[in-house]
Amino acid sequence: MKKLKVAVGLVVAAMFAFTGCAQLTKTEQGKNKSAVATVYGEDITKGEFDKRFAPILKNIEHQYKKQADSDAKLKKEGKKVDTADQNRLPADKANFIKTQKDQYLKDLTQEKIYFYNAKKKKIEVKSDEINKELKAMVDNGIKQYGSKEKFEAKVLEETGLTYKEYESFVKDSLKIQLTQQKLQEAIAKTAKVTDKEAKDEYDKNPYKYTEKPNKIYFAHILVEKKEDADKIKKQLDAGGNMADLAKKYSTDPGSKDKGGEYKEGLEYSNLDPAFLEAALKLKPEQISAPVKGQYGYYIIKLHKKEEYPKKPFDKVKEEIEQTLLQTKQMTVVQTETASWEKPAKVKTYPENL
Repeated sequence: MKKLKVAVGLVVAAMFAFTGCAQLTKTEQGKNKSAVATVYGEDITKGEFDKRFAPILKNIEHQYKKQADSDAKLKKEGKKVDTADQNRLPADKANFIKTQKDQYLKDLTQEKIYFYNAKKKKIEVKSDEINKELKAMVDNGIKQYGSKEKFEAKVLEETGLTYKEYESFVKDSLKIQLTQQKLQEAIAKTAKVTDKEAKDEYDKNPYKYTEKPNKIYFAHILVEKKEDADKIKKQLDAGGNMADLAKKYSTDPGSKDKGGEYKEGLEYSNLDPAFLEAALKLKPEQISAPVKGQYGYYIIKLHKKEEYPKKPFDKVKEEIEQTLLQTKQMTVVQTETASWEKPAKVKTYPENL
């Protein structure tokens, strides 16, 4: 939220990113009370959904009008409308709106799950926190466009929303965003890294913690199929030239035209683990058998290895702990948030939309 593009863009992006009473009642009042979803046994009513979706729908209508006006202008000027433009809205507006409604309904159920679990953990986002973020966005807008009036005009031009509608929508978006952030931070705090885990990482991956990055100098040929790799290896064994065969067969764009060569070398950490394991077993100028890796089958010719001593464990312990902690934090957050789905017992009734 550092630039105004984000301020106006938040609305546009959010709108297109979001985007039991199974039988509808006959009156408008009854329709508004119909459930479009249930989460933890509580209904999301059609009235609630329509209120939240209203600015998104207004924005969609606005974008279609802008597109239609642009098309009409081009035709008037005798120019062709580029219907293949990837940024162009779909021709079937009704179906596009339905798709956006279906997606936004899923987003609302996820929002309810987050708010429910935030309440359980006594986590709340206060109005002043939301207002602070909103003010920063508006201030950036005023700075970029010169005045509040010009910023509001830009919001209307880009989104079709009045400033009041824009502000309300952004506040709702900020509330869920900040709630998610606080929840994830609270869960992440439960992750811990033991001394043993740090030492095990140090012992199992010695090349990661050397005085300088270890490097390997080599040539290789990369192909998709094993049978092709086997044929190339036979040609090499029969005296074929590695550089010529790499130029002819290799699919690696970084080395194909150089005869498969990486004369500048690559650090161990930048290599496919399967490739590195096989390469380190070779003697200088020895050629490997085909090795299955991440991108296909490698045939490797080792030139030389450049290896450095390991740093003492106490010098890299903190670095290792931070790396492991970040991984653990991601895991515990993903695990706990995924565990909320089953007890939430989410049911959706898109036919009521």
